[in-house]
Amino acid sequence: MPKCMVCGRAFPEGQGIVLSRGDVYLSFHSSRCAAKFLRRLIMDSEDYECIEKQVKLLVKELEELLEKKTVMKKI
Repeated sequence: MPKCMVCGRAFPEGQGIVLSRGDVYLSFHSSRCAAKFLRRLIMDSEDYECIEKQVKLLVKELEELLEKKTVMKKI
């Protein structure tokens, strides 16, 4: 059973949010815990410049997807 790294709650397999890449394994029992982690990650980063480029690219990509979605709904 995975355990939330923010609040410590255990949750059933297949529920919650689990991210794994390389040596990093992140598990959150809810979107609220994931948001707390992300907020602290960004606000507490000493070297924000190392992730700033990726954040800007992702924001741009998501804005473009939302724009396409909005155009498709209008038709």
